Amino acid sequence: MKANIFTNELAKTSSVFGRKKNIEVVFDGDGAATNGNKVKLPAIDLNADVTEEQAAIMRGYVDHEAGHVRHTDFDVLKRNAEKLKGNKLLHSCANALEDVWLESKVREEYPGSEINLRATSEAVNKEFIASVPEDDARLGDPVFVGPVSVTWAGRESYGGDTNEQCLNLIDHDIAAMAREYAERVLGCKNSGEVFSLAEELEARIRSESGSETGESDAEDGEADGEMGDGEWRGHQPDVDGTDKPEGSDVSEGDKPDDGDGDGDTAEGDAAVDDVYDQFGSDVALKSIQSALTGTGRGSYRVLSTEFDRWWHRNDEPSKYGRKHRYNLGHYVMSKYDAEVYDRVLASMSGTINMLRRKLERALISKQTRDWDVAKEHGRLDTKRLTAAVAGRQNVFKVRTDRQDMDTAVSLLIDLSGSMSGTPIHTARQCAIAIAEAIDRTGIKYEMLGFVNDFYGEIHPELRKRVDEIVGKDEEREWGRLQPLNMAVFKQFNERLFEAKGSIASMVDLAIGDNTDGEAVQLAFDRLQDRPEKRKVMMVLSDGYPAAMSSMVKMRDHLRRVVSDIEDSGTDIVGIGIQSEAVNHFYTNHVVVHRISDLEGEVMGQLSKILLGERVELDHSKLIDRAV
Repeated sequence: MKANIFTNELAKTSSVFGRKKNIEVVFDGDGAATNGNKVKLPAIDLNADVTEEQAAIMRGYVDHEAGHVRHTDFDVLKRNAEKLKGNKLLHSCANALEDVWLESKVREEYPGSEINLRATSEAVNKEFIASVPEDDARLGDPVFVGPVSVTWAGRESYGGDTNEQCLNLIDHDIAAMAREYAERVLGCKNSGEVFSLAEELEARIRSESGSETGESDAEDGEADGEMGDGEWRGHQPDVDGTDKPEGSDVSEGDKPDDGDGDGDTAEGDAAVDDVYDQFGSDVALKSIQSALTGTGRGSYRVLSTEFDRWWHRNDEPSKYGRKHRYNLGHYVMSKYDAEVYDRVLASMSGTINMLRRKLERALISKQTRDWDVAKEHGRLDTKRLTAAVAGRQNVFKVRTDRQDMDTAVSLLIDLSGSMSGTPIHTARQCAIAIAEAIDRTGIKYEMLGFVNDFYGEIHPELRKRVDEIVGKDEEREWGRLQPLNMAVFKQFNERLFEAKGSIASMVDLAIGDNTDGEAVQLAFDRLQDRPEKRKVMMVLSDGYPAAMSSMVKMRDHLRRVVSDIEDSGTDIVGIGIQSEAVNHFYTNHVVVHRISDLEGEVMGQLSKILLGERVELDHSKLIDRAV
């Protein structure tokens, strides 16, 4: 599976598992963590091929963490902060039992998750088996293996054979205890009851091991990640603290701890650290990360998708926080009205009318061809009167089922800085002309725009990380460093008159860098969700991808994305706006220097594409795609 397709799949899966919780999957740097409503995965090479095993491991991690967001009561941590302070063993017991408890709920809600959870479990357990010798004395220490053995016992029925193998490695009495608590936790009704059971388990482990109470777990009495102000699992918070889930308090300094990439641990008690820091589900991600992280010419990684944004005029003004500068997209799209659109439309009414007539004639011609001729019954075919006089029987025609306009179209407009001025005005005219021409045909269509950061506005935390990377002269290791902004000028099911103001606003949004490949992929992903049989993409652009990263990576990625879309059966055409750069990337391409160009061959070609006909384009200017 292509990595760019897989990342889109994970985002959709997370929304299903999150249900009422607004969970989101983002790809960010080299780490893995959660913060209560976001699951961060390592940034992977979007040009890579993801194996089924790798995909299952990542799905399992997302399924597990989404289960925490849906079922874990994060307030339990706050209520038990004093008990957890400095007590890593209790923290580990609570995490282990909570994992078993919530995975049972995830499996009930979505039985297909078992395959994913098994893959993650198998990868983690194999790391343990390979790292801990069979004669290691710690395998008989309940402090070392007690908490993690509960997860083995809890996953024994669905997590693969390695869970039983791990249980067979440890002391028989510890394994029996693990199975007992793994079974008992399934009877818990909520996270509070799970925590109470964890207290019982912790006391039993200490009793059987002869260990002291929890105060001895931390050096100098340090708290376990300052858990009193954090959540039970200690997930990494959002950088600006604005996305904390309602009713939870996320600690600012937390980092993955328990093997899930989901908690902090205090200093001391190295035995607990060994298991939960070294053999958790985030380790499963690390085991496949090197295979999915490319740094050569053919790779394309995004520093972070966390700050990517989608805009629509009906969004809440503070969709991305209270600060105005983070909501420029909404501000610009909402300040225009239909009057501006209508003025542009009136200025090119002759062109619009001609385009409509061309499309209507094409449709009428299509209807005319929907006759099955040379039949022995039906309506007399006037073109075969001579044959009828000669006594032939097959001189009739019958109407066949008309091939309907079961088509969906996506228009994607480049909003980069180089488009500002005349190019974006020409693009707006083209977009309006195409929309007006097809609006009455019954064809469903949407209109999107793309640019990286509007007016250079980047979230300060991302800006800091970008500066650090650029400062190390490693920018060429990444395909994109800036956030991506996607504008939704018109949705598929939105009426054109409702979207006129948004469409008119695009002339004020054309400023910023552009990484075209990702935008084209995102538009294609939305198009793929449509029920129509035929799908058409039109990309209006004036040049090459250009941003503060490797030009080679960005161009290669765009070529790959377009090629994959072409291979999928979707018709995609690059419409060059006063530029022939589209020749480099799109097999089907046309160039518009002025709006009057649409009246000629360009609209004729676009009409044929809309009708699903063979298009003969002049490829004499097509430049070698490998350039």
